[in-house]
Amino acid sequence: FNGSDDFITISDDTSLEPSNYTFEAWINLASQPVSNSSYVVIQKGTADGGLTTNGYTFGYNDVGSVNNLVLLHISSGGVPQNLSVPTYLADNEWHHVAGSYDGTTMRLYLDGAEVGSMGAPAPIYTGDGQSLKIGASTVLAGDSDFFNGSMDELRIWSIARTQEEILNNMNRSLVSESGLEASYNFNSGEPGGTNTGLETLTDVSGNGNDGTLLTFALSGASSNWVASDAYTEAIQQETLSTALSSVSNNGMTVTDLGFLQDAGDFVTFSYNNPSTEGAFVSDINSNVIN
Repeated sequence: FNGSDDFITISDDTSLEPSNYTFEAWINLASQPVSNSSYVVIQKGTADGGLTTNGYTFGYNDVGSVNNLVLLHISSGGVPQNLSVPTYLADNEWHHVAGSYDGTTMRLYLDGAEVGSMGAPAPIYTGDGQSLKIGASTVLAGDSDFFNGSMDELRIWSIARTQEEILNNMNRSLVSESGLEASYNFNSGEPGGTNTGLETLTDVSGNGNDGTLLTFALSGASSNWVASDAYTEAIQQETLSTALSSVSNNGMTVTDLGFLQDAGDFVTFSYNNPSTEGAFVSDINSNVIN
């Protein structure tokens, strides 16, 4: 996203208007917002210089030179419920961000850790047919608050995910899960290549909430499909014993473990990009032995 006019639009659907919710994504900011402006990750609702009557916003802003991770939804009577946590993310690093609401409490998470919460009444939706925006907000005069940077593994849930669920799954792609209304892995095109015409962001959840890219150049290192190293660390380890003949995790299975000598040996299951995904056996001293 180039920060000036790139955004993605997703057609209005009631599955994108959850009473309880979790929004999550990996983001890598190219710069910090200018004073009193925002980088929107997602927004849905009616807006006029900010949400006014219904819907939600999840993103990052600058208010009085303080940078904040922000989760906002509109409750009955047009009252904004705004959870804002000061944090600096424009450090040229990937960060996992998430926001949730469980019917009583809004929560924000950064890199798998809860960083803020507040009690709030439920969001409202007025059925005004507004599309969901990725990377921009909707105001009556047009689109604004354009996201500047890269985004990966964006997911929209109709349930409030726990901190443990967010942490244990943020380093992997999810396709079909209970409560997962939309999932975007951004795996399209040739990274940094000429991708003219590749203007669809596929919802890999199977729910059909595909997005349409608008005003992207679709060539070069920006405003295009690009390579991502959002997550490169393995997320699951299974400690083994010599009595085991095999071990499984998330559909991966390692067999023929009779060569293990120490109870401290372990298998690391990696759900990274395809070039590093797999399962790796290590000894008690963390030396990879297969």
